[in-house]
Amino acid sequence: MKSESITYANMTAALIRELPELKPIYDREMERWGGQEEGPHIVYNDVMYEAIKQQLKSESRADEAFLRKIFAFLEVIANHPDEEVNTVAHSAVCEPICCDEVVLQKAQLFMGKRTREFCAMIIAPNQPRLE
Repeated sequence: MKSESITYANMTAALIRELPELKPIYDREMERWGGQEEGPHIVYNDVMYEAIKQQLKSESRADEAFLRKIFAFLEVIANHPDEEVNTVAHSAVCEPICCDEVVLQKAQLFMGKRTREFCAMIIAPNQPRLE
C-alpha cells in the first residue's frame, strides 16, 4: 500500500481494506459504538491496538505473519507525510503499546524504524525528536 492513497478521511477504510482480518473486531466495536463510526484515533486504538495486544498477550502462540502485516501497515501510516495521519499511528497505537511493558517487549520484534522512533519519543519525552 502506498501512503499517498491514505488520507485522514479514509484511514478507517484503508485499515479494513489492508487488514481484512480486523473486520470482526471492527464490526464488534461498531456495535459497541451504537452503529456510528468513530474517528480514526478511536478506531485505530480500539481495533488495531487491541488486535496487537490480543496477539502479544495471548497464552497461545502469536500469529507472527499477521503481526508482521499489522506492523507493516502501521509503519506506512507512521511514515505518512500528513501529520494528521501519522499522529494516529503515534497516539492511538504506539502510545498504548509503550504503556504496557509486556506488549512493548514483544512488539519490538515487529516494529519498523519509524514506530521504534515513536516509541523512543514516548518513553523518553524529554529527548530531542529523532529525524
